[in-house]
Amino acid sequence: GTAKRLRTIAKAAESYVEGYGVPLIRAVRRGDPSALSAEVTEEGKRRVDVLRSRFLSLTLAERARLNAQTDETDNDFRRAMVAAFIGLALTVLLVVLFTGYLTRTVVLPVTRAATMAGRLAAGDLSARMAETGSAEIGDLERSFNAMADSLDRSQADQSRLLDQQSALRRVATLVAQAAPAADVFEAVTREVGLLSGADVARMERYEPDTTVTGVAA
Repeated sequence: GTAKRLRTIAKAAESYVEGYGVPLIRAVRRGDPSALSAEVTEEGKRRVDVLRSRFLSLTLAERARLNAQTDETDNDFRRAMVAAFIGLALTVLLVVLFTGYLTRTVVLPVTRAATMAGRLAAGDLSARMAETGSAEIGDLERSFNAMADSLDRSQADQSRLLDQQSALRRVATLVAQAAPAADVFEAVTREVGLLSGADVARMERYEPDTTVTGVAA
């Protein structure tokens, strides 16, 4: 590792100073001519080359380690960006799906309920809702349909009551005007037939001899 290389360089530098530099300086001070010899100079150059080589090796190793760390950091950054993008896309997708779910299960049924309420208020008692919702929305749809059914039945009952009252009024008018019995019988038969929804209505009288006589039709 880096610490081991630094210790090796420190030992080489210490060896250079103590094994070469200090003895050389002492020899020069003594005036020893061997201090300037080619062998001594070559030895110094060799030691310096060793130090330089080890420094270069350390520099290259550290540069490679730094590049590797930089590449790893870049890869981590890219992975983080991809993960963030995927997370954002999933969040948007969930929001879209949830919005669609709310629209389908809440907004549309409530809109249909409002439309149906408007039709009922305008007198269209045939308006009904599809009971496809769940929970409170389903209860709302069923309640609106039940209310429409009740209003429809009430209107039908009221219409029948008005028809019956009109029929009685017409017959009572004939009686009050002292109309002939045949006219009264015919009017009663017609009104009963119309009120009951029959295709044909007849009024008959049973005679004492068990025969039947047609009175009106």
